[in-house]
Amino acid sequence: MSLKVADVLATLNDPVTQSMFFWVGPVYVNGYGYRAVCDNILSGNIMVLDGKPDQTLAFYHADTDILTTQNATPPADLNQRALLLHECTHALVDYTNDGYATRHMDELAAYMAQLVYTIRSMPGWTVPPNNGPWRAFFQSVFDMVKANSLDTLNGNGATISRDTLEPLRAQLAALPDVSYGTFGKDTLTGSDGVFQYGPIGAAVRRKLSGL
Repeated sequence: MSLKVADVLATLNDPVTQSMFFWVGPVYVNGYGYRAVCDNILSGNIMVLDGKPDQTLAFYHADTDILTTQNATPPADLNQRALLLHECTHALVDYTNDGYATRHMDELAAYMAQLVYTIRSMPGWTVPPNNGPWRAFFQSVFDMVKANSLDTLNGNGATISRDTLEPLRAQLAALPDVSYGTFGKDTLTGSDGVFQYGPIGAAVRRKLSGL
């Protein structure tokens, strides 16, 4: 069983999500943007589909404006909602179609949003055990969140510069078992905006996406 559109909408409408306002390099992570993602899901411009039975992660496909959910039993728990918000952050970047966002900054914004949501929802949260590179990366994201007070409302309005993010970007690019390292530092994220398909185009997009 996979998480459903109701889990995605609940995550986007969560007061914690709506309370988030900060910059990760050129990416503006904000409640208004997440509200726009929610509205585009409700209007059919962004589709939410069940992931495959063995899909443990959610994915957002900017080329088709489709979010596929991860395999889990609804309702989503905190960690599962945080993963959904990670992918919804990619949708936010796609919606704003910011030509200045690189693939790495897009990913860093998604990871920052994921952890800010988690820590604001559970203030005592700590980075769980994982393989070495991934645990070190999440700890670095956690430390960045704390250093900029993003774990609380006091961090709203914070701007984390590209220079400040550079060590974290390099860490991201070196992570195993993902494709981040195949993209150059200046490779753009590939967002092309959310097109106004509506319900008529839903079947066409599904066929084109191969999902």
